[in-house]
Amino acid sequence: MLLLDEKCHGYYIHGKSVHSTADTDMEELNNCLKKETNDLVPRRGLADTNQQIFEVFLNLEFRKLFDQIQSNTQPDTTRTLQMMQRLSSQTLPLLESNKNEKITVWKQMQKFLKTFLDSNLKEYSFNIKQKTFIEKIAGAIPDTSKGPVFMNDQNGIIYCLLYGLETHLMVFYISLYTALDYWTNPVLAGFTIWAVDKLLCGLRIWLGEKNIAIKGHLDSKYLLG
Repeated sequence: MLLLDEKCHGYYIHGKSVHSTADTDMEELNNCLKKETNDLVPRRGLADTNQQIFEVFLNLEFRKLFDQIQSNTQPDTTRTLQMMQRLSSQTLPLLESNKNEKITVWKQMQKFLKTFLDSNLKEYSFNIKQKTFIEKIAGAIPDTSKGPVFMNDQNGIIYCLLYGLETHLMVFYISLYTALDYWTNPVLAGFTIWAVDKLLCGLRIWLGEKNIAIKGHLDSKYLLG
C-alpha cells in the first residue's frame, strides 16, 4: 500500500506474502512458518529484506509519471511512452482498453507499481536507505536525484491516520472545552466537544472513503464501512 500525504512524500507498506496461498489449514500454515524459520523462502520485506514499512521520498520525474498514469493522459517523453506501451501490452488487450477507463487505469497503475517495486522497471529504480541519527532528529530529506528513496520507518505512517492523532485531538478538545466553559457553562461545553468529535470522525470517514474511491479507481459501493 502506497500512501502519499504530500506531492513527493508518503509511506509504503509492503505486506507481500511469501507463500502461495493465504487461506489454508493449520498444518500447512505450520509448515510455511517452519520454512520461514529455516530461510527456505524469500524474506517478507521489500527487495529481500525484513523491512516492510518505509517512509518514501519521490522525485518530481517519478511523481509526474505517477500522475499521468493516474489521470490516464499521454506521456510527454518518448522513453516514458515506450515504457507505458510495454506495460499496457501486459495488462489489458487493446480491444478492452476503451470499455471501462477506470479498470484500465487501475490495471495500468497496478502493473506499473508492481513492476517498479520488483525492481523490474529499467527506466526507474529506487534506493533503500537506513535513517541516520541526524535524519531522525532533524527530519532531513534525502537526495532523490537518482530515483525515489525508501527509508525504514516503522512509526511514521500513523501520523497519516486519525489513529495517530490522539494526543493532538486530546489537547484540542481540552483547549476547546476550557474556552467554552469559560464563556458558557460546563454542560454546553461538554455537548459541544461531543458534537465536534462526532463531526470530525464522520468527516474523516467520508473524506477517506471518497479519496480511496478516487485514487484507487474503485466504485464506492465496494467500500464497506
